[in-house]
Amino acid sequence: MPVIPVITPVQATAWDQLAESSGRPLRTLMECAGRAVAQLVLERVGPQAAQGVLVACGAGHNGGDGWVAARLLHRLGLPVWVVESEPARAVLTQAVRAEALADGVRTVATDGPWPTVGVVIDAVLGNRRTRRPARPDRPPVAASPTCSIRSSRSMGHRASTSRPASPTTPFPRASP
Repeated sequence: MPVIPVITPVQATAWDQLAESSGRPLRTLMECAGRAVAQLVLERVGPQAAQGVLVACGAGHNGGDGWVAARLLHRLGLPVWVVESEPARAVLTQAVRAEALADGVRTVATDGPWPTVGVVIDAVLGNRRTRRPARPDRPPVAASPTCSIRSSRSMGHRASTSRPASPTTPFPRASP
């Protein structure tokens, strides 16, 4: 399935800033983004998600969106695991991470062993990224999903599903 542009990175940043300046807490934006990702997974690739979901989370707010999606999908009874590219830095991301773990979301180390899953959600880097992940030398992803979903702030500038990921794709992938 092709990439579906939702809004541009500049528009997403402007929307986030407008929402925050209008008194909408960042927590609300994060919950909405995570719910949108979970809904997209269920609507577009529900049967594959039933095989398991691996959420790759970054240390910032985009990673928080991923933790929210993981928590919600887990609450719906789907098998869900999270792999972190690096420890959560953002205070809010730490909070939603703790909630997801308390709800029973499982984690997997970056060096595995990896679960066999049908869907991978990429919540590593958002549209505001200014640097590469701290550890670009992470080992390859050993999961071979039937599709992947990319998340970005405010359901970000892009939501996509794609053909199966290669088991040799390096983790985390840094987009140009």
